[in-house]
Amino acid sequence: MRGGSTATTERLRDELRRLYAIDGVSGTRATVVRETFFERPVAPEIGGTPGQSS
Repeated sequence: MRGGSTATTERLRDELRRLYAIDGVSGTRATVVRETFFERPVAPEIGGTPGQSS
């Protein structure tokens, strides 16, 4: 379930149990986001002024 979401921790637990029941699945990776206030862009490279070469 790439990119999926669950509304509660109970639903997440149920989804993980369902995934682990599939033959060949030995692990999962999950990201928990509790709340998002704002998004900011990726920071530019550190250590230089834009337009200048080092």
